[in-house]
Amino acid sequence: ARSRRRAHKAAAFEERAIYLGFEPGRIAGLRGAGDHAPISFGDGLSRRSAGEDGLSRRSAGEDSPLQPAGMLEAITRAMLVLHDAGVSGPFQLVLGPEPYKLVLSDNSTYPLRQQLSKLLDGPTVYSPVLGQSGFLVSARGGDFELTVGQDLAIGYEGSEGDRVHLFLLETFTFRVLGPEAVVALG
Repeated sequence: ARSRRRAHKAAAFEERAIYLGFEPGRIAGLRGAGDHAPISFGDGLSRRSAGEDGLSRRSAGEDSPLQPAGMLEAITRAMLVLHDAGVSGPFQLVLGPEPYKLVLSDNSTYPLRQQLSKLLDGPTVYSPVLGQSGFLVSARGGDFELTVGQDLAIGYEGSEGDRVHLFLLETFTFRVLGPEAVVALG
């Protein structure tokens, strides 16, 4: 169970670096490298507070201000921004837990997930590290580069009695080659 938690931590670190950046590794991430201003999911979210990591936060007990219409409008605006910048699709939508939950739980007559399916040429991807935010990115190819130096490896650090100490090691970098191909949402 402990090794599984550590593997999840390593995966979350990689996602944070790719989406939000990792300054010590000189990784700008999608949030720091985009050419376009972020687009809010709606007026209710513009009053949220942001944590140190740039992710939005809600107060305990506060109802989610995310609404299907506001999300759809923001995603449509992001697509127009990309089109106006000469960026073609297909597009992929990456969403944090709050907006992703809204996409899955909307049970209106014409659910948000169906509207997004028709609007986007690519999938909607879930990322637990994004909170109430997300990204619309072009999947046309050539705009992003993930270089893995050494895939995730387990190493032996030592032992004490009947306990063995292991470590996880991974080397990678992520570059945004086409900063015009991403719009931050949230």
